[in-house]
Amino acid sequence: MKLPSVVAWLIVGTTALLAGASDVRHAYQELRAFRTVQDRSKMVTLRICNAYPFSKALDVFLLSNSAAQHIGEPQSENLSPFVGLAYKDCTEVSRALQPGNELDFTIGGDHHVGIFKISDVPADGSLLQVVVYRSDQLTTAAGFSSHVFRDTQDPQVVLIDTSKGLGSSSLELREFTEGKPQTVTFDKVVTITPGLYEWVLKTDKHQDDRFTLQAVRGQNYVVMRMGVEAFDGPSFPQEMVIYPSFPITFPDFRAAAERVGSVLVVAWSVVAIVVLANL
Repeated sequence: MKLPSVVAWLIVGTTALLAGASDVRHAYQELRAFRTVQDRSKMVTLRICNAYPFSKALDVFLLSNSAAQHIGEPQSENLSPFVGLAYKDCTEVSRALQPGNELDFTIGGDHHVGIFKISDVPADGSLLQVVVYRSDQLTTAAGFSSHVFRDTQDPQVVLIDTSKGLGSSSLELREFTEGKPQTVTFDKVVTITPGLYEWVLKTDKHQDDRFTLQAVRGQNYVVMRMGVEAFDGPSFPQEMVIYPSFPITFPDFRAAAERVGSVLVVAWSVVAIVVLANL
């Protein structure tokens, strides 16, 4: 009568061992998957620009992939500034990104604007730019524009037209030292030499809009045309946004005049001292 009990215990014990082995195998597979994800992660500078016309700021959450979440990694991280990412603003953060990561754009924590999925991660140290904008005049659906900047010391400028319903447009740029305008189009990337440039936005519905860009060696820029003429809801006027924007250092005639004035004062002081010495 005891033999069946012994057999039963052996069966139960074997089943428990098999179940335990299955759990260990499953945990090992999860750990191996997590290590694989870690091996594929790369440290990237992420530039996020808000060209989505809305009165409230956006919150941008970096969503981890399922393998990282299973091991206990945080499911999301808010990449926005403390007060959110306002319309016409950009922010830059450095993060270890993995294929499958997503950027979730929300307003007020409950209204989802859209999700941008990172299917492929650029090389370590790269600059990945993501611009969110309104995809049409009728709805509030979001669209995205992304670009990975090349590793070069020459300034690169990405030209993006995110406006809707504001007419067609073109750009002219002119370096102050040369004065020869060149026509460029949106949705292009141009490489320029360091210096001060004047840009002229030409449209079929508005007057020409002029702005300047101080291009610095090793820096990468984005020039964005923003605004929407909405069929329903508030409209936003046409605006040009440059990021990053540096103070213009040439030409600065006022500073030059002040330096000349200082030299003259010093010169007169020297003359006065010489005259007094002679007396």
